[in-house]
Amino acid sequence: MRTILLKSRNWIFPLLLFAVIAFTINLNLVSKVDQVVNRMDFEEFLNEKVKGFIESRETNSDEVLADSPDMAALQDYLNTVDPNLKRVPKERLKTAWELTHELARENKSKSTKQLQWYNTQSNMAGRVRAIMWDPNDPNQEKVWAGAVTGGLWYKEDITTNDNWAAVDDFWPGLSVSCIAFDPNNPQNFYVGTGEAQTALIIYRESSGVGFGIVHSTDAGENWEIMPDTEEFEFITDIKVRDENGTSVIYAAVASGVYKGASHISNPSDGLYRKVVGSEDWEQVLPDINGLDSPYTPSDIEFGADGRIYVGTMQNINGDGGATILFSDSGLEGSWTVNDEYNILISNTSGFNLPGRVVLATAPSDEDRVYACIAQGFYYGIPGYECHILVKSLDKGENWDFMSTPPNVNGGNWAFIAWHALMVTVDPNDANKLYVGALDMFRSDDAGETWSKKSNWQGGAVPDFVHADQHGMIYQPGSSQKAIISTDGGVFYTFNAGLPTPSFTEKNFGFNTLQFYKCDIDPTPSSIFFIGGMQDNGTIFYDGNPIEVANRITGGDGGACFIDKNEPDVFITSYQNNRFFLFGNYQYQNAATQWPSGNFISSVDYDYNLNTLYANAVTVTNFMKDSILRISGIPYGPVVGEFMNLNTGTTVPFTHVKYSEYSPENMATLYCGSQSGRLFKVENAQDEPLVSEIGDAAFPGAAISCVALKGSEDTMLVTFSNFGVSSVWQSYDNGQSWSDKEGNLPDMPVRWAIYHPDNAKAAMLATEIGVWTSWNLDDEQPVWNPDVEGLANVRVDMLRLRTDDNMVVAGTHGRGLYFTTYANIPSTGISNYFHPEFSISPNPTNGKINVRLAEHSGLIYSMDVMSISGHLIKTEYVPSGKQSEEFDFSELANGSYIIKINTNKGIAMKKVVKH
Repeated sequence: MRTILLKSRNWIFPLLLFAVIAFTINLNLVSKVDQVVNRMDFEEFLNEKVKGFIESRETNSDEVLADSPDMAALQDYLNTVDPNLKRVPKERLKTAWELTHELARENKSKSTKQLQWYNTQSNMAGRVRAIMWDPNDPNQEKVWAGAVTGGLWYKEDITTNDNWAAVDDFWPGLSVSCIAFDPNNPQNFYVGTGEAQTALIIYRESSGVGFGIVHSTDAGENWEIMPDTEEFEFITDIKVRDENGTSVIYAAVASGVYKGASHISNPSDGLYRKVVGSEDWEQVLPDINGLDSPYTPSDIEFGADGRIYVGTMQNINGDGGATILFSDSGLEGSWTVNDEYNILISNTSGFNLPGRVVLATAPSDEDRVYACIAQGFYYGIPGYECHILVKSLDKGENWDFMSTPPNVNGGNWAFIAWHALMVTVDPNDANKLYVGALDMFRSDDAGETWSKKSNWQGGAVPDFVHADQHGMIYQPGSSQKAIISTDGGVFYTFNAGLPTPSFTEKNFGFNTLQFYKCDIDPTPSSIFFIGGMQDNGTIFYDGNPIEVANRITGGDGGACFIDKNEPDVFITSYQNNRFFLFGNYQYQNAATQWPSGNFISSVDYDYNLNTLYANAVTVTNFMKDSILRISGIPYGPVVGEFMNLNTGTTVPFTHVKYSEYSPENMATLYCGSQSGRLFKVENAQDEPLVSEIGDAAFPGAAISCVALKGSEDTMLVTFSNFGVSSVWQSYDNGQSWSDKEGNLPDMPVRWAIYHPDNAKAAMLATEIGVWTSWNLDDEQPVWNPDVEGLANVRVDMLRLRTDDNMVVAGTHGRGLYFTTYANIPSTGISNYFHPEFSISPNPTNGKINVRLAEHSGLIYSMDVMSISGHLIKTEYVPSGKQSEEFDFSELANGSYIIKINTNKGIAMKKVVKH
């Protein structure tokens, strides 16, 4: 085992927006004018999106955030938005998932040999919101937990250090937000999906889109999606109420934004009520005052007498937050609305945005209700704190202000209340309650005074609870035993009521870590990886389960590297190009004095000249056209310099790639922009020579990766936005390019590597696992999901060790995976299969019928493109059919290209509208 001496750093860092004076280096820039012209519209769109953000951040530059979720939000939106539609139709991820699983099923039926992935073990976890004590356990020790990008898990006995078990790696998505059981039939479980807290107003990169409610009738042994909930985009809470012996489900449904898409719940946001065994859901909440849309619920609580309390959050338009409603029947028209806090906040100077409400009722007192209410201010995007705590002593009829917990480190106790905020009441003492956000506080006198009970900076000490608490649930009837959900997984206490409670991290085997970046030790056969994660810092893995003690540096971990020539030298980073440098496995230097770039910047490392190269352009477009160069790694002197590339781009470089084929003592880079421009930067270690080598056919979208094979002649370029051709290849160092999208579903592609022994083979990191191809030389290559052992999870990065073909994959929800990338082109894949289909009538004056030949599979979607190849619209067939009718009525007369996407491949035909 390797001992790394610097275990942690302060996790809260000032979010500076930068007044850095960059020097200009003379460059020789060769431009392709047509590329620049084709991308100007998209660059203008990107710049418009950040204009207000820039202005507001300039006036709020002293704001301190733990993990800057607003920066991650804006960055990922710009890197994934469909450049043509400026949004993403909600069906795309579902369709991609269906195609993935159809291809995986076919591969298994044909005994296609696939890669075998192995998950690294971890006793650390990522963000968890959903927690539940199992009502069927006579010992009351079994616990269920849902990770926001890692799926549903259970632990047989929370008091032990036994491992958690994952329920299913291959649900349509792994974003679990809430869980409940039926009090009349405890075998019935209901799981809600989609993390609305991160998708409303503030979108966070590490969130997940929902796919409805998943239901089990046998205490979690088997699960199925409730088909009448698939249009519920994000579910914030679920509760089941006993109504005179009848079980009634209540689901809090929200709309939101994911990957640039406005996901609107159908038929609307609201509180949906369904009697178990009945056919339909009924939306029961009233409309927001003065509007024709229902309130968006953030929380559901039942009083001891059965009264239903609902707290609201702002909807996708920013309306209806900070409101409390209650009803005794739960039926439409029965609700009492208290919007006094909405009005109060709206009329406040500064924090005037009504935010979400979280509630808690007292099991021992039917009259007692508590509420925490978030309020926000606008600084480009909204930020929310919690300044209002209130209580009711008469079942919600009247409310009184409580005191608030003391500020922490000079900031509000809940300074990201849109993300982290919780309240719960002792089951046996209505005056004793906990609230949590960054840390946990307890009041023993109904909110008159507060005392701090946890310390998120403590590490492995009795009062340590990971920062950002989302929920706390007492064991039924107990005032001492409770579980807590946090950004760092699940914590447990057996003495919650004592003056000095202790907490224990309970994440053994609960590998739901959310990696942004990773790297692999260059030593053959070594099992040693490092990786940077959301809100869990940068850690190392050495074959033993990942523990808190494996943390090298804290905060939000970003780019990280192990030197290929000197494996005892490695680099970690956190937000905005702040780096820590290690040599001989010990901390040597910090390179934090050149803050710049994105929240998680694109960075690469020249291991021959021990120099870092990083995008310096901020997500708000400061430091335009610049790359940060840091030399002297790791022992120093460390020197940072800003290189202005003079490319004319006004957006960040979303990918920076160091060429391992650089001339001796020189560095060649490949820099891809957020608007789809690709530059070769030679002599980067001194005075760079820059040329543009992208293609006019490249989409105006974010370049996510450049992969090289054998020399700089052969390269693969990927794009992370929806709605574009995601994979392009050149065999002549960028002189000419070919579209290698093939049969890939429309989904973000985040990374690519070539096979070390086969230039016809490549591996992609995508929104839905890993995909591989063995016939890149074909005009239309075949891509297949290669997910044996790998969960249906977003993969952000791939790292390859060429000496033994080991690959490590950094997933955003299931930790690190690794495999041996064997050269197995004999996978049974024949030449690319083109489905046969017919279009009638053709020409048409309106509707057309598309029919596949019997052997050609099922239609999942149809793309309508202009003759020049511009995507006009996509029509989806989520269930898959052999024939489908499509309506052309709204299109102008003319010729169009129809592209059919099936489970067996793609095919195109021309159709004429007149």
